[in-house]
Amino acid sequence: CANDVMAMAVCEVLEERKIRVPEDVMVTGFDRLESAVLFTPMIATVDRGWDDMGYRAMECLLQKLDDSKLVISEYVNSKAVPAKSCRCELSQDYQDKKPKNLGLYNNIVNSAFWGGHLCDIAERLGKIISDEELHVSFVTYLQEDHKYEGDELYICLMNNFFSSISDETELIQSGYTDTMDIIAGLKDGLPLPRMTMDTCELIPGYDADSTDAKVYTFLPFYCAESGYGYVAFGNELPMMYDYSLYNWMRNLTECFGHVRQNIILADMNRKLEILSLTDGLTGVHNRMGCEKLAYPFLEKCHREGKRAVLMFADINKMKRINDKFGHIQGDVAITTVATSISEVLTDRWIIVRYGGDEFLMVGECAKEEEAERLLQEIMNRMKEKAAQMKLPYKLNVGLGFVFVEPHENLDLTDCLRRADEAMYEMKKITHKEK
Repeated sequence: CANDVMAMAVCEVLEERKIRVPEDVMVTGFDRLESAVLFTPMIATVDRGWDDMGYRAMECLLQKLDDSKLVISEYVNSKAVPAKSCRCELSQDYQDKKPKNLGLYNNIVNSAFWGGHLCDIAERLGKIISDEELHVSFVTYLQEDHKYEGDELYICLMNNFFSSISDETELIQSGYTDTMDIIAGLKDGLPLPRMTMDTCELIPGYDADSTDAKVYTFLPFYCAESGYGYVAFGNELPMMYDYSLYNWMRNLTECFGHVRQNIILADMNRKLEILSLTDGLTGVHNRMGCEKLAYPFLEKCHREGKRAVLMFADINKMKRINDKFGHIQGDVAITTVATSISEVLTDRWIIVRYGGDEFLMVGECAKEEEAERLLQEIMNRMKEKAAQMKLPYKLNVGLGFVFVEPHENLDLTDCLRRADEAMYEMKKITHKEK
């Protein structure tokens, strides 16, 4: 057979057909896999001399570094490893191997633990919706369990792995970005902070002057035609000697693909939520925003013993503006008032278009003088804008406020009624001054 995997498959098929190995058919493999050693019957195979090849390759590389014109041609001998599947006596190399029953049991147990390890990674990363959350979660998990990955590991992502999600650009399909985002890493079994590294460095913090020999394994990290980056392992990696490393990389690729999808969906949900709470004309919150944001804000202030204030604004003679100058000018009046309020009040305030020409503002305010000052600033800002725009009508607004004291029983309906009454009192004063 071309390799040990095929040899084991042939043995299985022959057994199903009641054909005995090696009594009826002799089977040999190639590659010397650990799984073939523990197989029953033990697979006769060929050792390609990986250890000798690796050491000799490094020697050749060092010679080439000293003399780039040097032409090197080396051969590393393979050797037969006889075993039961070809009716041979067990090779001396395997005389001390565990009994077959224990070997099969260990295979089953190890497979279960290995599958659980991959599932744990997938479960840990399955609900990630941000890059920082991915870093923290993955590093935390590796800190708890990295028996398969070893003590040195670097997951290096393209520097646009996350930004490409928000700006809807494609990941590059060839090569790597100039810098890499080290989203997770271990060194000497200890977690690394998230960092950015020049791609030409390959390994973060690598000591090029060190005389200690070290072997790294680099694996491209990609999905379909999109490059994610690469993964680097330090020193000997047990996963290299069977198909575990392939499965590990495939599992990691799917996990990171799901992370990208989760971030996209979370961003879409945030945008949809903003849209659902936003008034399309003015850009401030709509009536639903009042229920979702303003009311909870008042309740939070009440719980924390803080003094809150409700402000109400109502455009005077809005019907007359619409009837005489048209609804377009009516919309201009509404947006002018909304903009004036937004420019005066800080981001800590919640501004709601409560009705057609009514606005509700909720925030923290300790003194009445401060509330009166803010109302006056809103009125002044509105008049300035109206004058600059040369509106064909006089834009007036009724403004009022009411405080919600920490010791009061919080009745939101009553609070709104009191704020509304304060606004209409202000409107009466405004009409008398005309």
